[in-house]
Amino acid sequence: MKAWLHYVVRNLERRRTRTFLGILGIFLTLSFLTAIQIGLDSVASSYTDLAALQAGKADLLVTAEGGNLLRPEPFPPAEVRQKLEANPHLRGVAPRLTGIVQAGFGSVQHYAVLIGLDPVRERALDISGLIPEPALRNGTCAISRTLARKLKVGKGGEVALRSATSGEVLNLRLETILERQLLLPQEVKDYIV
Repeated sequence: MKAWLHYVVRNLERRRTRTFLGILGIFLTLSFLTAIQIGLDSVASSYTDLAALQAGKADLLVTAEGGNLLRPEPFPPAEVRQKLEANPHLRGVAPRLTGIVQAGFGSVQHYAVLIGLDPVRERALDISGLIPEPALRNGTCAISRTLARKLKVGKGGEVALRSATSGEVLNLRLETILERQLLLPQEVKDYIV
């Protein structure tokens, strides 16, 4: 055993450059593999965080078959709500309706995502994903800061919402300008609540 160790060490002493490069190669390989592992962990955890942000604080989002968050398909809510409220694992149910509208102030108009929600129910369940949390009343709305800039509207201004499908117009008074939302994907910058 001792002769074998002596043979290996003796060869390492003779070829110091080759020994140094071999040890350096092992060190760089381990460093590279560690960096890859850290990067993969970071990507995996950021993906989980992104999925949580996109769902907001809600545990469950219900959409009709064929619909999605930005293009919802209608369904009768009574039956779905009854089933969800009967589930003992859920604390409560708060409806959210989404769609695309044309928002206008004066002669300026832009398309935006409309988020219809029940602010009282959202506060009661602590699932509001809006910052600052708006105190909305009938006839009022809250819009994102980017949309407010595009429309050149301030707090107290009257915003006209036109349905993208039926063309109906609804006029609402701007109550709050929102900084952030956790209800939709973060790419959505123009939204109205």
